[in-house]
Amino acid sequence: MSHTSRDRPTGALATEALAATSRLVEGEVLEVLGGYGLAHVRALDGATYGLNRETPGVSFADLREGQRVRVEVTHKFNRVLWAQLIG
Repeated sequence: MSHTSRDRPTGALATEALAATSRLVEGEVLEVLGGYGLAHVRALDGATYGLNRETPGVSFADLREGQRVRVEVTHKFNRVLWAQLIG
């Protein structure tokens, strides 16, 4: 069975695979630059990640400053794979 970024795999094997290549990070939307199609998220550890109109899992039009988000970030290059609003 294949999974898309919107249909994340679950269970022990999926958790192990996720930990090997990426990690989940929670943070707050700092700013939304609608004209550029870019939003910045500040993680709890102080790191900043970028979301854009093509980031799976979240509608760019729904992003607002101050919202809480969860993002999956690769270990290598800190690339955001998907994002989810959590509050």
